[in-house]
Amino acid sequence: YLRVRTSSTLILPLRVQEATGFHEADREQQYTLGIYLGFLLVMMVFNLALFAYTKERNHLYYVIYSLCFILYQLSFKGLAFYYLWPDSPGWANTALPFFATLAILAGTVFSQKYLRIGQYLPTLNRVINILDVVLAAAVVLTLVAEYSLSIRIVSLAGALAIFFIPIGVACRRRGSRSALYYLIAWSFFLAGVFMETMRSFALMPSNFFTEYATMIGSAFQAVLLTLGLADRFNRVNRENDRLREVHKELGIARKILHSILPEKAPEVPGIRIICSYRSTEEVGGDFYDFHHTGEGKFGVLIADVSGHGLPAALISSM
Repeated sequence: YLRVRTSSTLILPLRVQEATGFHEADREQQYTLGIYLGFLLVMMVFNLALFAYTKERNHLYYVIYSLCFILYQLSFKGLAFYYLWPDSPGWANTALPFFATLAILAGTVFSQKYLRIGQYLPTLNRVINILDVVLAAAVVLTLVAEYSLSIRIVSLAGALAIFFIPIGVACRRRGSRSALYYLIAWSFFLAGVFMETMRSFALMPSNFFTEYATMIGSAFQAVLLTLGLADRFNRVNRENDRLREVHKELGIARKILHSILPEKAPEVPGIRIICSYRSTEEVGGDFYDFHHTGEGKFGVLIADVSGHGLPAALISSM
């Protein structure tokens, strides 16, 4: 007989295979994991390059989240123990809940920044800030707590990710375009987590899709979140181009206005005239001029046009 005891959930599908079939299945699994991890690394490098170019911190937050999630997946699949710390079985046992909780914390911070919760839902953002502190404490706790307690912490912290779906919906309703990418990406990921969890409790059959459901969901999540970040970058670029055009047009209006102002104050015997023109905005509409009326009289015209900016300048130019 075979007796297995664990302090956590354990998936133990027993199969009898010939050596050739076993090695072939193991090789296919390694290829699958290699493709998945390589894909996430490409997404990380791409976002890191975008961060270096744009200085947009959301790309950096995503890279940190992805790195934590990759380390969690490596620990969960046993690859971290095999390749990274083969001589540290104690740390291998601790690494799984540690990196899982760290990934949840990094994902929470990334979600805050990506959805701009502070802008759309400021009160809720303060609550999530407190949650960030609690999750940081939970990360430290997984280093010293028993494995069974650490797994419960991971389960409780992971359940909080579901609440970001209605938060994303709320941000979308307030006009966040990035929230649409986020909702679709997070839905794929949570669907994968759900399927793998059901498999863990023997509520779904153990097959390729349920075994790699979280990985498949996270791959779709990586693509969609990166598309969302790229879309935001393009929108910011278009907005900057529009602002540059507006600034150029304002510069032309400013030159036109200054061309109709006196180049210098006239010289009048017995009077020293000093004048200066400064608008409150890029371009203004106020106007002044000097003129001789004859018979020793001298006139000063000061016009205060109603309004500010380009409309007032157009009135003055007329």
